[in-house]
Amino acid sequence: MDEYTNDYLEAAAEEAERFREAAMILSERVGVSAEEAIYRIQEALQVIRDVITSIADTPTNAVEEFITQVEEAVAQAEPKHSRRKQRRERASLIERRYMVQIRHYERARPFRRVYKPP
Repeated sequence: MDEYTNDYLEAAAEEAERFREAAMILSERVGVSAEEAIYRIQEALQVIRDVITSIADTPTNAVEEFITQVEEAVAQAEPKHSRRKQRRERASLIERRYMVQIRHYERARPFRRVYKPP
């Protein structure tokens, strides 16, 4: 096992011991059985976990929504000339790749020409 696993197991053992101690203290003070004290502590921990996860999910969802709104606004606000320029650059890259493929084909098969559009 690696160091991370050992640390995790040690922390889990410590938490289990603390949980047992809390259950014993609760059962002594309230006058209930240890099993009932453990059950009540587990319920309280579950409520805490649910609240923490709901709190953590709310900002994450809000940030993701904000990012999508910003991306949409940037896409709409982008000037036409820059979009045209990007399209021209993309077209020239595609044309260059096509011409390289044609040259490769023509060199591999001599005396054959490929129709090149105007």
